[in-house]
Parts: sequence; structure tokens; C-alpha cells
Amino acid sequence: MAREHKDETERLNELHRYAILDTQAEQDFDDFTWLAAYICNTPISLISLVDENRQWFKSHYGTQLTETPREYSFCAHALFQQENILEVPDAAQDARFASNPLVKQEPSICYYAGAPLVTSAGYTLGTLCVIDTVPRTISSEQRNALQTLARQVVRRMELHLSQASQHKAETRLKNFMENSPAAAWITDLNGDFLFISSSCRMLFDTLSETENTNGFLDLLPKEQALRIIKHIQLAAGTKGPIYLTETIQHLGRTEQEFILCLFPMQDPDGSIVIGGTALDITQEKRNTGLMRLLSRVVEQTSESVMITDVQSEDSVPNIVFTNPAFTRITGYTLDEVAGKSPDMLLGPRSEAMAMLRLHRAIQSGDAFSTEMYNYRKNGTELSMEWVASPVRDDNNSITHYVITQRDTTEHRQTRERVRMQFERLAALRAIDASITGGHRLVFTLGLVLDQLLELLKVSAADVMLYNKNRDILETVVQRGFGPEYKLPLPLRQDGGPAWQALKLKRIISLAELPDAGNAFLQKIYRMGEIAEDYMAVPLITRNETHGVLQIYHTRTLQPDDEWMEFLETLAGQAAIAIYNSTLLQGLEEANIELIASHDATIEGWSRALDLRDKETEGHSQRVTEMTVQLAREMGLDEGEQLRMRRGALLHDVGKLGIPDSILLKPGPLSEEEWKVMRQHPILAYEMLWPIKFLRPAIDIPWCHHEKWDGSGYPHGLVRQEIPLAARIFAVADVHDALCSNRSYRQGWPIEQVREYMKEQSGIHFDPEVIQVYLKLNGNSYGKE
Repeated sequence: MAREHKDETERLNELHRYAILDTQAEQDFDDFTWLAAYICNTPISLISLVDENRQWFKSHYGTQLTETPREYSFCAHALFQQENILEVPDAAQDARFASNPLVKQEPSICYYAGAPLVTSAGYTLGTLCVIDTVPRTISSEQRNALQTLARQVVRRMELHLSQASQHKAETRLKNFMENSPAAAWITDLNGDFLFISSSCRMLFDTLSETENTNGFLDLLPKEQALRIIKHIQLAAGTKGPIYLTETIQHLGRTEQEFILCLFPMQDPDGSIVIGGTALDITQEKRNTGLMRLLSRVVEQTSESVMITDVQSEDSVPNIVFTNPAFTRITGYTLDEVAGKSPDMLLGPRSEAMAMLRLHRAIQSGDAFSTEMYNYRKNGTELSMEWVASPVRDDNNSITHYVITQRDTTEHRQTRERVRMQFERLAALRAIDASITGGHRLVFTLGLVLDQLLELLKVSAADVMLYNKNRDILETVVQRGFGPEYKLPLPLRQDGGPAWQALKLKRIISLAELPDAGNAFLQKIYRMGEIAEDYMAVPLITRNETHGVLQIYHTRTLQPDDEWMEFLETLAGQAAIAIYNSTLLQGLEEANIELIASHDATIEGWSRALDLRDKETEGHSQRVTEMTVQLAREMGLDEGEQLRMRRGALLHDVGKLGIPDSILLKPGPLSEEEWKVMRQHPILAYEMLWPIKFLRPAIDIPWCHHEKWDGSGYPHGLVRQEIPLAARIFAVADVHDALCSNRSYRQGWPIEQVREYMKEQSGIHFDPEVIQVYLKLNGNSYGKE
């Protein structure tokens, strides 16, 4: 696997910023992959983007794959060389890739060349690569062209990003205009303006006079601007609005007080910007009715509210006020918490560092937001989001802190469930990939047990397969046992829990073994391990039990419905893997038997042909063996040798259609009789072609009477027009005919035969085949 890039986090951020992963196919990108494959003359080309766990193909030419795991990725290795193409001439000979599943299996990568996709910011997002299934290289011109195309791919991606940014800006403005109060603006998290409404320009006189105003630092006194910016950054971490009171001095006017409302908004690319509104409360503040309104808001809000002083004698803020929601949520009344630190709400799982940061924020006058575990008066746990904001007097001094708390228990539990479900789905996907990828059964079952121990948090597990022939259960894979623990002996039908699960086809737990349970676990954990609980899960497909999954745990298991559902799902995956393995093994055995049956039938046909003509009896077997030996000497693989063997045995099958009066005629044939005799290759073709199994062997029966110089029959083929198999067979056929006795002549001596064969090189026979023939020991094919 390729090492991780030193700036991997920044690189991944850059990749996600382009928002191109998992998007639909686009003709522009497909044109690049087609052109790359065309220029480099390869069957496959990809635009590959490498994220945290995979490589995903924005465009794929020549393959149906859309993504692969990152650990299999050739492209991940190209992330480290921005200037050069990564070229692998022969992956099978490269230590980095020789064992890669993409080399050993579909798409059978042999050659690879990848040009890095480097953004203008200097990050490599992936490659434009070309792939071939044979070893090779590409020319320098092709390399330059591939790099040029890679740069064009990046430019097309950056154009996508630019268009997306423009759309985001339009959406942002539209969203704001539809939701904003009167005097409104949008800023980034640094307080710089992204949008200013016309009413906002009327509110701040300087905006109408200075067109180059960037943000609050340009608009307000530095201290006040920084204070607002801190609240802007706090608002980015919350889901609701934050309110603060500020006094703003107009040019030529008296001071006015405003309530600023800051609320987060999400741009289309997922980034957070802050919307703001300003409400003039100068007159309302003078009105005690507003104070009563604010009091009612605090009293009636559904969120818990605490007000603390800044610090006490021990430098720890103390609670001075709580609202009814605080009592409803925590169970504490104001009398019970007044004068105490908010720390009283903490418990065993509370994040101590988060509370320490809260204290420091209060002491320094900063705003602060965090999520912590709180504990109610009755000791029960809940998750709360804390938002602390300072309260300032007329002299801008902080006098109190307002701490709002929102119950996030359900939200946090949902996040945890989603995380667990994602991990379990990823585990099932990995197991599915192992099953469909053709991995060995032991590997797949080991993967199932790994996921079982990791995600269900059990101590140990094993899988036992049922051997029908021996009527025993045999352990094939185990995880979690001590290093000295060995695979147990096969289990016979002794009434143990594994056999009960197998026969009853249901889960057997330790609770069902009241008497034998402890003894059973002691027997299993005889290497000093301690187990307090056990389950035996049958592995069933198509109502047939293939084995048992056994689970051992050092504490009593307390499974919920989701836990049991995932256990049964894993057991189902294991059962499918066993069933598929058994089915594949059966198919392979049946295929071997079928091929053997076909070959035996061909042998029988050959002997029948020889028996029809007593003078050629044994000819087919002899000429077949010589043909195979010549093919072997010429370097043909075993598959081609097998096809030639079948063709040689059936070379005269067309003579079944020749009348005996012609085939067995003792004297010379007439011209009309020869015309009939020369039809036997065509008759062979017509007989064999409908048989799909024999089509690969048809070259010899059809073309073994063709000659190198074109004087043969039935088609008059010349040189390489004649299939190689037929050229090789012709040499063996004539050799055996000349060496054998006939009613009209005696067989020739071997040296005479070899001399004749040599003379016919380039006339009757392929010179290359004759050279191999002459190297063989001629005595091996003399008279019998």
C-alpha cells in the first residue's frame, strides 16, 4: 500500500472542496479518457480521484469499475510525484503490485501509467491513467500528451469549482434576502462582509461614505469590532441565533443601542457564513415593558439558562440565576444551586478539559461553546450543549455570564448509532467483496470473525464446518484465543451445544446449558482464559446448516435487538461464503468429469475411424502423439496442445461421409472419385461446427490437407493463411503415412522419410515446423 502523503489532511480538504466525488458522468471527462486511451493505444483509461478509503473514477473507459479500495490503488502511489508520470511496465514483476487483486483478477492490470492531477494550489487529487493487460511502455510523445491531458482535466475541474462558487454566491444572496430582517449583512468567520443590505448602509453612515469597507474592524472601534467577531465565531458553532447588545455611534448623531442577532447559514459547498441583523432598542430599553418581555423570554424558553457571576473569591464562577427549564431538565431548583459552581452538574463521563476551557473563557471575557455530559439530580446522564456569553455594563465591563444549555442526548445517541451502523455496513461490504472476489473460504470466514470481535466486542469466536461424509464438526478458523490454544479435535454427535445448534437450526446460548455449561467453557478455555458466556449460531442457507459459529465472552453478554440482528447478519454472510465455496467446488468437479467424458468420446470416435480402414489402424493415435510433441517443442501452451490433440484424433472424421466404395477401393481413384474424397475436410467442418465444445479443435480436421505453397485442398490456402495447428499436424500426418505399410507399398525407412520431409519444406510444409521436426529423434516415429 502507498505511504500516506505528508499533507494528506490538506490534500483531502482540497479534494472535497472540488465537490466532484460521486457525481454523475460527464461527456467532457469521458472525452479525456477516450483520448488518453487512443493516444497511448491502451484498452483502459481512467480519471481516478483518491480519497480517504478508495479511488473513485470520475470517468472510466474500457472497464465497468467505478471505484476500488484505496489499498489496491496504483494511483495512490502517484500522489508523491507531482512532476512525473508513474509508470509500471509489468505489475506482476513489481514488488509493490505483484499481489494486488487488480493485477491477479479483473481488470488484470499489467501495464500502468498515471499522470498526476495537480491543482493550482499544488495538491495531487488523483491521476489520469492508462492501463493495459500486457507488459509495455509508452513513448516520450505519449507521456507528454498524457501529462497535457491531465492538466486539461484539472482545468476542467477548476472550471466546475468556479461555476459552483458563482452558484453558491447567488444562492447565498437569495437565501439571505428571503430570510433577513431589515438591517442585515453576511460576514465570514473573520467578520469581513460578504453582503450588505441597503438598510444596513443606512444604519452605518460610514458604509455610504467608504466603498472599500471590508468588515467590522473597518467600521467600528477595534475593541468593539473584536468583541462582535468573537460572537460571530461562537455563532458558527451553534444551531440557533446569538443575541448581544451593542452601542453604535453615528456620525453627527447621539449613541443608539442595538440588539445584534447573529445566526449561522450554510453555503451550498457546506461552509458556514454568518448572517446578522440589527434592531434599534434605544427607546425600547427605556421602556420597562421590554425588560419584562425579556424576563418572560428567559422564563418561558425551552432551553436551560444559568447566569453566573464572573468569579468569586476562589476564582470559580457561581450560579446566581436559573430559569424553570433548568429545573425541569436537571431536577435542581435555584435554591439548591445558588452560590455553587456549574461544575456540580458534571459526572464520571464529563469532559474535564471542556469545563476548564469554560472557566478560562469566563475569566478572560471570551464567548465559549462546547458539548458535555451532564448529570441530573437523580444521577441519570444527558448530553448538553453549553453556550456561554458575557454580559457587559454601561462601562463595557463584564458583570455576568449567561450560559444556555440545550439537551443534545438524542442527537449524540443518533450520531453514535449512525457511526455504528456505518461501521457495520462497511464490514458487510468488505465481507461481500471477499465473497464475490473469489477469496479462499478461510480468508472470508476469518474476515467475518475479525468484524465480529471488533464490532460486537466479544472475546473470542470460531467457525466449525459440518463434514457430511464423516458426520463431524471441524474447526476451520478462530480468533481471540490465547497464543497456545490449538484448534480443537473434530466434534462428533455428543449432544454438545454446537451439535444442538446444528440440528435444531437455532441459536443455543449458555443459559440453555445449566448443568453442562461451566464444564463446557472450562474445557474450551483450558489454556487459562476465563469465559462467562457462550453462544452457538447455526450457519444456514437454503434451509441447510453448513456449520456453527461459536462465540465466547469474558463477561455475561447483554445483547440488544440491533446486536442480535448484526450477529445473525454476520452468520448469514458466513453461511453464504460456505455455500458458494461448496457450490464452486462441486461445479469444478462436475466440469472436470464432463471434459473427461468428452475426451473419452473423442478417443472412441478416433478408434472407430481407424477400425473402418484396417490399413490405417493406430494411425490416429500415433499422429496425435507426434502432433502434441511438435506443438510442445514449438512452445505452445497446454491449452493449445489439448485443442490440437482433440483435432488430431478427429482429423479424418469427415471420411465418415465418404462411401466405402471410394474410401476402401484397393486401386487408384478416378478423377471423379478424388473429387468426392477431397470433400472430407468440408464434411468434417459441417459435422464438428455445431458442437460448441469441438469448435476450438476444428482447424486440423478442416485444413490438414492444405499445403504451404497453396496447392492443397479444399481451399488452396497459402503460408500463414493455414492455421498453425493444421501446419503442425500435416508434418506428423505425412511422416506417419510414409513410415507405415500399405497394401500398395511398404513403409519407408526413417532416414528416407526425413529426407523427403526436408525436401518438401517450403512446398508442402511450413519451414519452421520442419526445423522443429528435424530436431526430434526420427527413430521415435519409425515403424511399429
